[in-house]
Amino acid sequence: MKLYLSSTLSDLEAERQAVKEALSGRYGYNIVDSYEADPHPLWESCIADVQACDAYLGIVGLRYGFVPPGQSKSITELEFDAAGEAGKERYLFLKSEEARFLPKDMDSHTGENERGKRIRRLRDRLQSAAGDLPRLALFTDLADLKVAVLRALPPSSSTGAEVNAGNDSGHDRIPPPPADATELQRMLHDHLHKHWRDLSRNKAFSGASLFEELPRPLTADKIFRLAREDEVERLLVLAPEYFTGKHAASWFSATAQEGAVCSAFLRIVLVAAERHFHSAGAIDTDTDDPLLETAADRMVSLVQAAARFGFGLCLLPGMDEPANVFPLHHPVAEFGNPGEQGLPLTNAELSAAIERKLPELGKNFTSGYLRWKIRLLEKRLGTSLVAMARPEGRFAQADARCALRDHLGTFDVRLFFPREARDELNAWVHQVADDLSDTFASIFSRAAANPPRSEASPPAAGGDDAV
Repeated sequence: MKLYLSSTLSDLEAERQAVKEALSGRYGYNIVDSYEADPHPLWESCIADVQACDAYLGIVGLRYGFVPPGQSKSITELEFDAAGEAGKERYLFLKSEEARFLPKDMDSHTGENERGKRIRRLRDRLQSAAGDLPRLALFTDLADLKVAVLRALPPSSSTGAEVNAGNDSGHDRIPPPPADATELQRMLHDHLHKHWRDLSRNKAFSGASLFEELPRPLTADKIFRLAREDEVERLLVLAPEYFTGKHAASWFSATAQEGAVCSAFLRIVLVAAERHFHSAGAIDTDTDDPLLETAADRMVSLVQAAARFGFGLCLLPGMDEPANVFPLHHPVAEFGNPGEQGLPLTNAELSAAIERKLPELGKNFTSGYLRWKIRLLEKRLGTSLVAMARPEGRFAQADARCALRDHLGTFDVRLFFPREARDELNAWVHQVADDLSDTFASIFSRAAANPPRSEASPPAAGGDDAV
């Protein structure tokens, strides 16, 4: 567990060390404080570090601490509030006024921060336990503090191996998204939390005009709510600015940190695009047939399908095809005919499709083996797998499409049949498709100064830049 340790520094150094000693025997605690070099102002990097941790531990004495220019609170109080806004567990330890203090460690003696009035207000606030404030523990000396810490914090059972077993990328636990989040929304939520430290320290990201109306400090949850609730058209126009403005980064030649930022803005666009289809009334979810009459633009048609069938889209910087969507040609016999081998051949083709290779004749996999291959790939990509097939030949008929959908559903693989039918689409779909085509064109433009990566060596699936 990553635990953020917060306090004023010069007066509480011994207390900080006491906390580290108390938790040193509880394997799994990783104590984090913000004293590494960083290009951002100290208070911004502190807030980012708080948000990247699992829990917060604060120690408060009789010094209020440094108030950054332009802020009304000290860094210590900003950290405490940021932990609350991010929904972190907060453990608070207040040094009793009956404890021994040196004059230099008391604002009331040094005359700082309104001669101690600010620290008095903060202590009164914390001791009030009002609203959702945590119940604090008082201590008078280092021994008291160690005992209070050990009583308050449970032993951490999350060793590095256990974290990796639950998340093969080795990242810290991510808070759950809202229960009603769509799969595209969940992917945005997880990406923001997983990469928040890098995102919040990127000036082009934190300074984006898309976020200018959000209250500071920025948090992953504030941006997630923006993507779910803000005006769709505003999101679609402003989110791609990162790819066209003065800090422009190309989707096809992004560095590792740029990739995390590119992916964040693209996920915001995908969430907005999904909302755009639903709000325009252009998605028919009543039919049972996996056929979908789509717009001509490929990315728009994929978002249109994702909005109707409720799946995610995993794009990797450098690639303009989702890594979790696989074409399924299905050159096999009809289901249900005596003597036909439709299901085993479909399994063989599905196995080949998810490995991006042609089916091999004579291959026949058990359903259990194929199911585990699919689960592994879903875990790496962070979303469900989706197959798509042409609605031609046998699959011109709805019953055949539904039969294939039901079979792939036993592996939790989604299926849809795209049929380009621009002349048949209603006016709402045309308008939404044109909005999205324009948005995606600015994101996926291949600028001459940023040549695309080689198609022969795409980024590893499921890496930190997965969208």
